[in-house]
Amino acid sequence: MRQRRWLELVKDYDCEILYHPGKANKVADALSRKSSATVMSMMVMDPRLRKEIEDFELEIVGGRLATMTVTPSIFEDMAMKQELDPELVKLKECVKEGKCPEFRLDENGRLLLQNRLCIPDIEGLRKQIMKEAHETPFTMHPGSTKMYHDLK
Repeated sequence: MRQRRWLELVKDYDCEILYHPGKANKVADALSRKSSATVMSMMVMDPRLRKEIEDFELEIVGGRLATMTVTPSIFEDMAMKQELDPELVKLKECVKEGKCPEFRLDENGRLLLQNRLCIPDIEGLRKQIMKEAHETPFTMHPGSTKMYHDLK
């Protein structure tokens, strides 16, 4: 039914509708990702100035002092923790020597097995990934099958 309403809306226009699969639509994918920054702000105004502005019945527009703390993303954390896992370090050497064709290194030096990231279980990284995927306030659980495929 919804498609019919859209068809009615665009039928009088000379347009071409192109479908972009999710993997090819990087812009929408980037916009739907969770932000990894924390912003704190503080409003500052001199009380005498505030009183004078109120006497003139003018609108008060306050300034803001803001700080932003950026923490390493979970992907950067994975690359660092891969270096702490002796088994993955050996596999990386094997890849560099060309002896492990099923593995490869991405542009950031992370180890991949058949285009899937190798996740070491160092310092609870796997648990952190599951928590990030399930419990953050910006995440909505899409269902067990889609969640499995996304994390896979």
